[in-house]
Amino acid sequence: MFDTRPYVVDTGNHRVQIFTHGGTYLGEWGGEGSGRSQFRRPNGIEIIQDNLYVVDTGNHRVQLFTVGGTYIGEWGSEGSGKGQFKEPTDIEASEPNLYVVDTGNDRVQIFTVGGTFIGEWGSEGNGKGQFNRPSGIDTYGDKAYVVDTGNHRVQMFTTGGTFIGEWGSEGSGPGQFRQPSGIEIYADKVYVADTGNHRVQIFTVGGTFIGEWGSEGSGPGQFRYPSGIDIRDEGIHVVDTGNHRVQIFTIGGTFLGQFGN
Repeated sequence: MFDTRPYVVDTGNHRVQIFTHGGTYLGEWGGEGSGRSQFRRPNGIEIIQDNLYVVDTGNHRVQLFTVGGTYIGEWGSEGSGKGQFKEPTDIEASEPNLYVVDTGNDRVQIFTVGGTFIGEWGSEGNGKGQFNRPSGIDTYGDKAYVVDTGNHRVQMFTTGGTFIGEWGSEGSGPGQFRQPSGIEIYADKVYVADTGNHRVQIFTVGGTFIGEWGSEGSGPGQFRYPSGIDIRDEGIHVVDTGNHRVQIFTIGGTFLGQFGN
């Protein structure tokens, strides 16, 4: 049984909070530090059955918990070697493996669910298969989609790391981005948090633009630097970072509600 409650990585408060789908607070754990169950600017989060993986960005590691917040283990240290990290930001499960966006090292690393290093791909640059501070990843079948933040694009790979294609460029037009970050694939569509343009864009899995919603502001359906997206049958949760809240939408982008402040 998969836990489908929203878990929000509260980066500036160095903790993880748990809510109902409607936004009712259920609990939290964490605190600033480098010990077990402590965090420094955590970002990405992933759930596999009864286990929850948190990307502990400032401590250059991944921590593993039960879905209730009980510490299980961790891996990683600061560096550029295999299994080391420099400010990782996101994690994605495509069983039997885990994919970690190693932002400061401009690469994606692959691990077993227990944290054993399997492989990696990427390097610094703007060519095919290269990155400039990537920050988000999601998988779709045998493909991996990586948000290449500094290059204002999304790149597609096989889950083994072979480059397939890309889309996007810097700008504010349809299909363009400014410092995009979060990504989520649902029902054969790709949703991208276009952070610098304060919107969410929707594409086909091949990268064809479908639509968008959002603008800069603090009203319902507006954003200030959105950074994360999670989609379930109950709706779309968008982390509206600059407004310190999570907004809830229908799959088509109609505003339903919000929580946080």
